[in-house]
Amino acid sequence: HRLGAMPRRPPTTRARKLLHAVTTTVTGSRLTVEDDGGLRTLALNGHCQSEVRLLADGTLSLAQPLELVQAMSLLSLAWLGLGPCSASPRVLLLGLGGGSIARVLCAAEAACHVHSVDIDPEVITAAAKYFGLAL
Repeated sequence: HRLGAMPRRPPTTRARKLLHAVTTTVTGSRLTVEDDGGLRTLALNGHCQSEVRLLADGTLSLAQPLELVQAMSLLSLAWLGLGPCSASPRVLLLGLGGGSIARVLCAAEAACHVHSVDIDPEVITAAAKYFGLAL
């Protein structure tokens, strides 16, 4: 499985709605996108790669899950320890998921240039279609 993947969530009694399922062409992973009680999740082989909150009308929320906010806070503190950086920092993300980390970085630092790559083109397509990622 991919590095940095969140663990499988425990089973829930809420109704899950499968929006998309495909086997990726490069790694052969099973990619799924599900809506589950106010969260949209992108998973590879059952391991959550990205989550975004859904509003009552089904649109994506800009608020991020607590785990992502905590991770981004730690990364921000790490950047502070690096000393002065460029006015427009450049970030390379290996593995896209639903694009949550890229979205948070861009929101936190408007001048930040984020480049994300993923080995599976199906992940990129799902991020654009189901997670509102602008390509």
